[in-house]
Amino acid sequence: VSSPSPTSISSCWSPPPFGELKLNVDIAVDEVHGASGLGLIIRDLLAMFEVLLLLELSLTSHLI
Repeated sequence: VSSPSPTSISSCWSPPPFGELKLNVDIAVDEVHGASGLGLIIRDLLAMFEVLLLLELSLTSHLI
């Protein structure tokens, strides 16, 4: 049984309107090792970081 190959999606970040913030979230899952990670970033119009959060998570059940 072969495992699926990683998928990569290329995209370009677009800034939020003036006076607003933009939230971007990403998650990565490694089912083989039972690990995952979550990244969260909030940026303003000039792409300045307002909030940056990185979390390492462990999986306790299979994903559907």
